[in-house]
Amino acid sequence: MANPENRDPIGRTPTSTTPGPEGAGPRTTEEEVIFRCSDIHVTCNWEARGRDESELRPQIEQHGREHHGIREFGEDIWNRVRAAIHRRAA
Repeated sequence: MANPENRDPIGRTPTSTTPGPEGAGPRTTEEEVIFRCSDIHVTCNWEARGRDESELRPQIEQHGREHHGIREFGEDIWNRVRAAIHRRAA
């Protein structure tokens, strides 16, 4: 049977806080973190996005190894990276 009113399986009508069957529950205002390599390495336009630094870290390490030849990420590099991470509401 079709769902003409686009109700979720419980019968609620989707709203901005309960999006319905396509969504995964109430929408929240989550913060997103963004790292732009250009903030550290002027000629590189690569960027990574995630929910927090722990999500960005593996992406940044892989990019650094593959594109900038960084073999080891010491505390000095991570301090520069952390200073360049921007936060914004997703």
